[in-house]
Amino acid sequence: MRPLVIGPDELADLARVRAHAEAHFFTLDALKTAAASGVSHCTDRGFRCVLPRGFRVAFTIEQHPGGWARHLSVSLADAPAGTVPGPHAMRMIGRELGMRMDILDPSSMSYSEGSPPFAISVIEPFAPAHANGPASPPGDAGPGVD
Repeated sequence: MRPLVIGPDELADLARVRAHAEAHFFTLDALKTAAASGVSHCTDRGFRCVLPRGFRVAFTIEQHPGGWARHLSVSLADAPAGTVPGPHAMRMIGRELGMRMDILDPSSMSYSEGSPPFAISVIEPFAPAHANGPASPPGDAGPGVD
């Protein structure tokens, strides 16, 4: 298992990613358009960072049919096939990005198979859907862990 060390520079990088995601959220229509085009909605480098030891982090705020959610994906650079981040690293990264739930709740995570990079993705709902809206997430993308 690859250890993760988060110091002041890494905290600043994760804070930058979180702020960018909160300012540039994805509506359901934007997600559908990206899916139809086959191009990832997360190509903007503002949604991503690389932490020491090759932890690649992507974080977005997304509107889903059930409401608004935080979406975290973490993979490891130059890792053997099938290698994914460990639970402690996922929790540390998730906490810094404002995620509240048990980050490794099997009902909220998925594992990408196939060609590398292998990643763990976690989707955490934080605001329910309302009839006719809202078109943007409430407040600062919901209650995070600060």
